[in-house]
Amino acid sequence: MVMRNLIQCGCTLLCLSIQIHLFGQSPTINNNVRSANLLNQLGAYRVTPGDVLFPISSHEKSNIIGDVYLDSHWNLSSLLLFEDEKLINDYLVRYDIKNNEFEFRLQNGIKVLPGSKVKNIVWIDSLTKTTRIMNNGREYSATEIPFDGFFEILKDGEIQLLKKPYVEVLRPNFSPALNVGSKDTKILKKSEYFYSLKNKLYQIKKKSSLEAIQQHKSSVDLAAFLKKEKISVTKEEDLMLLFETINGTH
Repeated sequence: MVMRNLIQCGCTLLCLSIQIHLFGQSPTINNNVRSANLLNQLGAYRVTPGDVLFPISSHEKSNIIGDVYLDSHWNLSSLLLFEDEKLINDYLVRYDIKNNEFEFRLQNGIKVLPGSKVKNIVWIDSLTKTTRIMNNGREYSATEIPFDGFFEILKDGEIQLLKKPYVEVLRPNFSPALNVGSKDTKILKKSEYFYSLKNKLYQIKKKSSLEAIQQHKSSVDLAAFLKKEKISVTKEEDLMLLFETINGTH
């Protein structure tokens, strides 16, 4: 009887430790702490480089060029769920842009989690070792912008610079009669840029799209800065410089 009680107690403690590992961290844990934890885990993670870096070949087809993933390689990640703000940590994950899903690479195969259940994700890029953070579109308010999918935070601060990835599928257009066109389906990955001011989204299409920022920061002469630095709002590196300046971090 004593031995049985000890075994039951041990099983209970094991289950509790697993739950704490997956969900036990405080929901108030900030992204910097989550990033630091992932970096520490990456060094100790017992997988081969191939496990981390390369996609699974069974997902690829010879007549399809490209893929639907934000990164086709796997990244060690920390996901914060909407439900009870639970944390799921230390799994190899990649994001399917087209279907708005997160794939988990497990020993017994791939498991899928709908993006609608995820509030945000922090991951360590397994190629560059840099931190990347994405928020669910539901975290922002807007009138003309759909909430489906995720926004990657390129620059954080009072006014966030965001990038929304999407895919464009080009169907085969081969003409046998003319022997021109392509027989392949091509998947192109593209991005749109936004900024968030007081949690409201604004899409950056042209320089006039920055009007809300100018009204909010009247002390900053955006027109003069754009002209001086020859900023193009269609170039990511120029937008990074602009929002570093706007947020006073440059």
